[in-house]
Amino acid sequence: MEHIMRGIELEEFNKAVTAANSSRDAVKLKLLDTYSISSMRPDGHAGPYRMFHPFAQGNKDGSSVQNDCLHWCVPGPIDAWNDLIMKLVLN
Repeated sequence: MEHIMRGIELEEFNKAVTAANSSRDAVKLKLLDTYSISSMRPDGHAGPYRMFHPFAQGNKDGSSVQNDCLHWCVPGPIDAWNDLIMKLVLN
């Protein structure tokens, strides 16, 4: 699923670049692609253990356990993203 979403993101960025290039105003766009760096940060996913007993009540295979990236990916990958953004701002 992630590779599908990444493809869509790249496609949309390319559309934005094309639109910006056809504009009269000078626009400089940069893509902060965090896909690779995020996949190298295993601390970004707390996995099923965000719940106290994730495999209780007959859920032995973890089929109904869901990762909660919105709340549990911090601080690992987000800190790396912040470092990249700061580098872009300073340069």
